[in-house]
Amino acid sequence: MIALRADVRGWFSNDAPADDEYAHFEATLGLSFQLMGDKDMDKDGIENDADRCPTQAEDKDEFEDTDGCPDLDNDKDGVPDDKDKCPNVAEDKDGTEDEDGCPDVDKDQDGIDDDKDKCVEEAEDKDGFEDEDG
Repeated sequence: MIALRADVRGWFSNDAPADDEYAHFEATLGLSFQLMGDKDMDKDGIENDADRCPTQAEDKDEFEDTDGCPDLDNDKDGVPDDKDKCPNVAEDKDGTEDEDGCPDVDKDQDGIDDDKDKCVEEAEDKDGFEDEDG
């Protein structure tokens, strides 16, 4: 960027002597230039030419930290990382504790994971008969 500025100022007074017409006169000329712009506008440590989001600071949360963009929902499950108990593992949206951000592997909380549980909505009664089927 190059900038040129010129200022000329003169103050006239009716009370000044006739031979002192420019009693107060000032002229300035300025030239400024900047060879390089700000290399890191958002001050996140990633220079603009490598920064996908040069005006938004990277959030440095150990998830895609080299792209220069803030990742407010790492696992893209709709639960913001600051409220997500499992920010790098997506919530499974099964109707059980969906707001915590963690997948629920045992929806009925009977100790048998849903992928092996024949009745994921109803807890095993642990009566000694086929207790392992859920």
